[in-house]
Amino acid sequence: MLLALVAWLLLTAAGFTGLAVVAPHALPAVLRTTLFVLLACACMAGLFSL
Repeated sequence: MLLALVAWLLLTAAGFTGLAVVAPHALPAVLRTTLFVLLACACMAGLFSL
């Protein structure tokens, strides 16, 4: 599980780096969307752990 999380974080970081190089103007919207998705995942994980 931890290994998968680390791999996902590395891929995400690489994706953001590539996006920052190719389309810097799109970065804020993508970061905002990613934040909402992470928040939703955290909420779901919290609900399932109750």
